[in-house]
Amino acid sequence: MRKINSLLALLSGVVLLVTVVACKPKPVPVSGITLDKPSLNLTVGESATLVATVAPATASNPAFSWSSSNPAVATVADGVVKAVSKGSSTVTVTTEDGGFTATCLVSVDNIHVTGISVSPSDDAMVKIGEELHLSANVTPDNAFDRSVVWSSSNNAIATVSDNGLVKGVSSGTAVITATANDGGQKASVNVTVPGLSLSATETSVYAGYSVILTAELIPGSASASTLSAECDNTAVATVSIDENGGIAILGVAEGTATVTVTATETGLTATCQVTVLANNGGGQFGEDDYGDFN
Repeated sequence: MRKINSLLALLSGVVLLVTVVACKPKPVPVSGITLDKPSLNLTVGESATLVATVAPATASNPAFSWSSSNPAVATVADGVVKAVSKGSSTVTVTTEDGGFTATCLVSVDNIHVTGISVSPSDDAMVKIGEELHLSANVTPDNAFDRSVVWSSSNNAIATVSDNGLVKGVSSGTAVITATANDGGQKASVNVTVPGLSLSATETSVYAGYSVILTAELIPGSASASTLSAECDNTAVATVSIDENGGIAILGVAEGTATVTVTATETGLTATCQVTVLANNGGGQFGEDDYGDFN
């Protein structure tokens, strides 16, 4: 009887072992992996997240790892891709079970200039021989290439250096422009070089005759209230400003003199060398040549 009981106990153990083995679930292998994006276009400094999906969803070991073919261009950690520098890189996700892979091509571009402005933005003024510094404001602040090229519409009036330093050359107005190397956006400002110019820098007149010169005042207009004049040799010639702003030079006696005209509001000056010829009374003279007889 004891032997029978022992045999029954042994048989029960075998049956239990077979039952446990038969109930253990069978491992589900990985059949593949996919990414939610086949490609990414980023600018330097930007980030994006990739989502990986393992198939089947019931896989026993769904673990996977990330890698980048060019970490100098783009890095990846836990699916977060960060753009480092311009170029391209392939981000790969690989399953631990079976070594299945999926890839995403990451293209990284620089941050480009979107706008430019010049400071000061209002019309500016610089005197002849003096300098004015302009600055270019490029946006965004983190643009990769923020360099600009400066140019002047008229170098005879005002020149501009590579760093925006404007120099007045002669009276007039020039347009100073800053152009972004990246994208070609432009911003400009009008720069006026104030000045005073006469209709003649040299003239001659017979004694007893007068010649009328006109003055151009930049900016503004020349008038009797904005001009004054003097002659360095009144024994040879005298000068006055008429009611219309004309500069009337009267020849007194043979010789030479210098007439200086001043813009009273700005202190700008212009000169005219006057030669007075002796009037021997030998003939009549045209008004265009010698002015009005006094």
